Amino acid sequence: MKKIVSSIVLGACAVFAPAAFLIAPALAQIPVPANQWIPTAQGEQGDIFSIDRGSIQTNGGAYSFWIHIDHAQGVVAVSRVHVIASCASDAFQYNWLLQANRQGQIIQNEKLETPVMQAAAGTVNAQLINAVCTNFSTDPQLAALTRATQTNAEAINRAMEAAAKMFR
Repeated sequence: MKKIVSSIVLGACAVFAPAAFLIAPALAQIPVPANQWIPTAQGEQGDIFSIDRGSIQTNGGAYSFWIHIDHAQGVVAVSRVHVIASCASDAFQYNWLLQANRQGQIIQNEKLETPVMQAAAGTVNAQLINAVCTNFSTDPQLAALTRATQTNAEAINRAMEAAAKMFR
């Protein structure tokens, strides 16, 4: 896979999830970035990771959003990646990649078909997912309560969907 995907996955381990766990949005559903970038994490190589707050969308237990990466070094100056993630499990999947070089030329703009991966604790991916799932809260207790509430709501939704299928 391209450099960006390997650098974003920094520290994450790939885990295959059930096929229906995370569903990539149709291309028409991937929003244009709203350019409301909030710096959220810094990678080991000095890369700055920002989340577009205006692009965050929810669908059941999944959140989709754009990530903007300012690369500290290398040919690629800027990357933007559209991601879908689950707050309940910290699973995530990349859907779209856009990259520009240091001269401002687009060098990559394509749909991605990556497997569902698991964000390992302490990684940039885990920090990004946590920021989205807690509405950028910096209070650890409030963040934990927000995540627990979301997980409970997702479990209730899944149970209700399963019950509804029994009566069809």
